Amino acid sequence: MKILKSLSAYCTIHLITASLLRKYKVVPPERIHILAEKLPSTINALLTSTITIYLLFIKKHFSKSWLKVAYPNLLDYAYAGHIGYTLYDILVMLLDKETSHISSWAHHVFGVLGISVMRMYKTAFFLPTCFLPAEATVVVTNLIYLVQLFC
Repeated sequence: MKILKSLSAYCTIHLITASLLRKYKVVPPERIHILAEKLPSTINALLTSTITIYLLFIKKHFSKSWLKVAYPNLLDYAYAGHIGYTLYDILVMLLDKETSHISSWAHHVFGVLGISVMRMYKTAFFLPTCFLPAEATVVVTNLIYLVQLFC
């Protein structure tokens, strides 16, 4: 259910953003789709990276062991949200053939499968949790895109 909520939230944000961009003619029509993707992308990056940074460095959930540690409920929200976002991004890739390189498909499909298995078995989640703070770089990338578009 968490995944479906996340997926529907990101799709809704995208559709509302695209609608507003069309209504106010902020960008050329060919840029609306890619620009509407930036808000869900940024939200996912902030949520995912913040939760995993908190678990790793503030709560220090893995300080005693990274093999025999309980699966934190907060991580389940991060993983479910990230899966929902990744499924949303797959839908975006279906609509925009320019971002549909085979490496993107592999990245997205294996990401969804891998995190889904970790959520199901609640094991082997330390290393992916270590990689998810890197999602914060998406915020910077999106800001650079906006600066290049509008400046």
